[in-house]
Amino acid sequence: MRKFVKIIGFAIYFFIFYTFLFGGLVFNLPMHSPSSLSYNKETIQTTTHPDTKAYILEDLKESLDVRLVLMDEAEASIKISYYTIHGGQSRDLFYGAILEAADRGVSVEIIIDYIFYFQTRGEALPNEALYIHDNIDFRLYEPYQPWLPYTIHNRLHDKMIMIDESHGLLGGRNIGDRYYLLNEAEDPANKTFDRDVLVFSKPQNPTVLEMNAYYDELFEAPYTVKRSATTTQARLDEQSRLKEVYQTYKVHESLEGLLETTETNAIAVQSAHFLRSPLDRFHKKPVVLESLSALAVDYDRWVVQSPYIIFHRFMLDALPNQVPDDFTILTNAKAATPNVFAMSGYQRYRQPLAENSTLYEYQGPGSIHAKGMIFGDEISVIGTLNLDPRSATLSTESVIVVVSKDFTAHYSAILDTYIARSLEVLEDGQYAQNVDVEPKELSRSKQIAIRITGLFTYFMEVML
Repeated sequence: MRKFVKIIGFAIYFFIFYTFLFGGLVFNLPMHSPSSLSYNKETIQTTTHPDTKAYILEDLKESLDVRLVLMDEAEASIKISYYTIHGGQSRDLFYGAILEAADRGVSVEIIIDYIFYFQTRGEALPNEALYIHDNIDFRLYEPYQPWLPYTIHNRLHDKMIMIDESHGLLGGRNIGDRYYLLNEAEDPANKTFDRDVLVFSKPQNPTVLEMNAYYDELFEAPYTVKRSATTTQARLDEQSRLKEVYQTYKVHESLEGLLETTETNAIAVQSAHFLRSPLDRFHKKPVVLESLSALAVDYDRWVVQSPYIIFHRFMLDALPNQVPDDFTILTNAKAATPNVFAMSGYQRYRQPLAENSTLYEYQGPGSIHAKGMIFGDEISVIGTLNLDPRSATLSTESVIVVVSKDFTAHYSAILDTYIARSLEVLEDGQYAQNVDVEPKELSRSKQIAIRITGLFTYFMEVML
């Protein structure tokens, strides 16, 4: 018996060491999977479709409502990719709209990241209600395989919806109540401010066709697994409940005509191009970051927003060699961020960033989760790409690059509203005085957590 216990103990220790080595430390090696995927900056700036329009979804509730009415208008297909879908009212409304579309005969494909699906799905029944529908194909991306521990970092971070071949929506929002703040009584501190861009033209849009082509590759990748379930009365009842929740909301909120209003208010743009990362495992070639850097060097004004910023050495070759004098960065303050791990990494770059840019830290309410860039007065970038090593080389990422002075001016005005609630970080690390903005109070426990976490993330920064 004692010998058996020793063998089990040895196996456990070996597994922990093996996982730590090949699921962690190995990522510090400068090895990248080769990829032929690339984007030409001249092509990115060429006209895609003369009737292409783009619309920024900034308001929390509107961003959910537009998702719902888009699915109401679907005629042939709905393609959905999300990092996470949290349980709650927004999930129920989203699923109700999906089920109604599937009942009409619309083909629905859904893919979610495997690891974060199981961390955030809550009760299983709403998901199973989708599994059993004949017109819904629900898949998960990259199950964790203990014998291949490096796969735990091969995560799906795309967040997009394509309706037929005409409408494509992409941004940083997951599905979860904190992204839409449906409950007015909810604590404002839980607000997560994010951003999506809707691009469209009828009957087809080239940008949406690019998104669909990538989605098909993602959906059929060898890393995906299909979810299924047997039909039971409980799952059928759940379908009915979800559709009833959506019907009640649709009537109460008067969503009729919302899509027409959105399309009317959209801005005609010169072009909108879709960029995405390769689907390779391990460290991917930083295609999106390289492509955006190539665009940036032609402009003397940069504005960058990211919820946290970590310039790991693996990213340096993909970044421009010099930055312009007019370089603005917007990110979260320590007191605002919910991500202690990423913030601990950001602290190591905070002072150099303040020395080389005009660095603003958002003070609340809530936190910012949007990711985007502006180059000059005509290039706008909105998508899922954080400025950190995980987004650069590990996760699947995608952005839409819009060329339009009118659109970029509108985007700049939106960013200014967040900068107005932020404080500039001086080169000594202190905040510049601003009578209109009070620094958000940082709890002692959070400060200690960031400092302690930083001792560990120093060695694992490539995975932040």
